[in-house]
Parts: sequence; structure tokens; C-alpha cells
Amino acid sequence: MKLLIAEDDTTTRLVLGATLRRLGHSVTAVATGLQAWEAWQQDEYALLISDWMMPEMDGLALCRKIRAEPCAHYTYLILLTSLDGKGNYLDGMDSGADDMITKPFDEKLLEARLRVAERMLALHEALRIEAIAVQQRNAELEALNLRLAGTQSKLLQAEKMASVGLLAAGVAHEINNPIGFVHSNLGSLKRYVEEIFSVLGVYESLEHVLPVENPQIKELRALRQRVELDYLRNDTVELLAETLNGVSRVKKIVQDLQDFTQSDETHWQRVGLQESLDSAINMIAHEIQCKADLIKDYGTVPPVQCLPVQLNQVFMNLLMNAVQSIDGRGTINVRTGCENDTAWITISDSGCGIAPANLQRIFDPFFTTKPVGVGTGLGLWMTYTIVEKHAGSIEVESELGRGSTFTIRLPFNRGSMDLRGEAQC
Repeated sequence: MKLLIAEDDTTTRLVLGATLRRLGHSVTAVATGLQAWEAWQQDEYALLISDWMMPEMDGLALCRKIRAEPCAHYTYLILLTSLDGKGNYLDGMDSGADDMITKPFDEKLLEARLRVAERMLALHEALRIEAIAVQQRNAELEALNLRLAGTQSKLLQAEKMASVGLLAAGVAHEINNPIGFVHSNLGSLKRYVEEIFSVLGVYESLEHVLPVENPQIKELRALRQRVELDYLRNDTVELLAETLNGVSRVKKIVQDLQDFTQSDETHWQRVGLQESLDSAINMIAHEIQCKADLIKDYGTVPPVQCLPVQLNQVFMNLLMNAVQSIDGRGTINVRTGCENDTAWITISDSGCGIAPANLQRIFDPFFTTKPVGVGTGLGLWMTYTIVEKHAGSIEVESELGRGSTFTIRLPFNRGSMDLRGEAQC
């Protein structure tokens, strides 16, 4: 053990030091309590043997100062004294000493006391290690509880989104019927108005047949001027055209919503990437318009064999991430192309980028850098899973403050699949 001796009597100090060294211990010896205190502060000693009566600081004061000092290691304290009696023993123990040896000391007794000290120090060390382990386990449990709480919140959010999806599917179905007959009726109304105006044109041609002095001609021309017939003819056609266009856009949105929420995902189909991307863009058009200028650069790409609903989900997830990464206003670029038997799609943004430490974790389930309530941490994991099911790959390049680019590669021919994405022979 590494021992410290505090003894003002030179002879006792030398004899005690020699005895302890002979027993195999490393010994540092000082002459005063103050020197012992300074030495103890500078180094770690397993055991301190201190004389009771010393100049500058006695053994009792030294024990009290050591016990009052917060310290990671435990020092076993033995008071060496010529005093005897129960009162002195109790005073020594009250000061924080672990043991007392009466002068003149017996070497065998000293050796036995040191063995007791070693056992006590071993117990203290075991308790210290166990306390550290308990603290570590508590910290791990607290971290796990936080993760579980976050996971529960994200699962609830995911469940809410699933419910919203079911609600959206029902709403889309209910809207689709009235939109259908409104669109049809507007088409019929457009034809009726055109026919009415054609009849009106014939009446206008008869206007020149009647005599100019005919009172009805004057009344007709006054009415025509008052209602601004020429303006009504042109504006009515434009209004109907704009209304039909608006209804067509609503119908397209409803159709896109149905495409995203339809439950039949078991059939692999050949789908054009441009149509799938445009469908995803239409679904979040408002979010994109508020945050970014969208630039599309579609190449000539043959249809890809896929599960359309899932592929739409991939594109919408990446587009939403691009929108949410932009602070202020930025740019989103969507490009497609093909290489050999593979189609590729890139979605780039001018957003905040991804920290290098997070690039290896962004596809992990429930990992997110977004604030609570903004993201569930499942979007990119779901995207990765779907792309993998399609025998494709997804890569990301990103730089903080410069934006990110996600690149998806999909084979044109995936083969006949069941719902689990396994090949059927």
C-alpha cells in the first residue's frame, strides 16, 4: 500500500517507516500535521498513520480535515498515541479515525492492523466501483426513459398521421363525386352558353334588317349598351374557362390524394417517374410555393416497375424534408434520368444541410434533428425501406449551410413481387 506517516518524534518516525517498508509498503514520512495535510492533498494515499500530539496541527484536527474534504478515494486513518482510556478512544473515533495504536507499537500488532486496513480498503473500493456502476446504470435508465418517452410521442404522432390518412381517403372519395358532376355540369353550361350566344348572334344580324327609325331598334340598342353585351359575351367565356380549369385542378388534387391513400399496395405496376413526382409535388404544392422555387428537369425515362403508392410516399417524404430544411426562401431541384437498366432521381435543396455526424444515422428509425412535433423520425427510415424493397439504393450528399441532395436509383424491372417484396417464380 501507499502509506503516509505524520510523526514529530524522529526516532519513532524512522522506526515506523523502516518497519512498514520491510512489510512491503511504499512510505512517505513527514514531521507535522500541516505537512501531512499538504502531502495528502497532492497525492493519493491508501493509509495515513498520524501521531496524536503534533505541532502546527494535531492528529485529531488532521483526521477531521481529511474527512471533511470531498474526495473520490478513501484513506484509512490510524492514530498513533501514548494516550489510553475509553475517552481518548472515543475522541479519536469521533475525529474520523478508523483505528488507534498505542505507543510503543508492537510490530506483529501493527502488521495485523494493516491487514484489517487492507480488507476495509478493499471493501471501500468495491463499494466505490459498485456506486459508480449504479450511477452509470441510473444514467442509462434515465436516457432509456427519455428515448422511450420520445418514441412513444413519435408513435402517437405516426398513429395520428395514419388516422389523418384514412380520413383524407374518405374525404377524397366524398369530394370526388360532387366535383365530378360539377365539372360535367360546367361543361354542359359552357356548351349552352355558346349556343345561346350563337342564337344571339343571329338576332344581332336581324338588327340591320329593321328600319333605323323603328322604336324597337332604339330600345334594343339602348339595352345592349346598358348591359355591355360585347363585354358579357367575352367575359362569360373566360369565366367559364377559368372555372373549368379550377375544377379540373381540384379534381386532380383529389385524384392525387386518392392515389396516396389507396390501400391496395399489392400490385406491382409500371409507372412513369414524371407522373409520380408531379403527383407528390401537387400534394404539397402549397408548402413548396411558400418556401422555395421549384425547378424540374425531367429526362426521358421509361416506366419503372414499382408499387406506385409507396413510390409516391418516397418522393413526398424527400420533398417535405427539402421544404422543412429551408430557412427563409430557397430552391428545390428535381431531376430524373436513366443509366443502363436503372432510373435515377435526385432531389436537391438549398437548405441548412446535415451535420457529418448525423449522416450515418439519418435512415435510422426514430432519428430526427427536427424539433418535437415537427417530425417523427420515421420518414427517411420508411423511404430507405421502400427503396430497398424496390431493389434500389438511396444516397445523400450534404454540407452544412449549403443544402442536401438525395439520389435514388431504381431498376426498371423488379420482377413479379408479393406484398413483402419477395420474388415469385
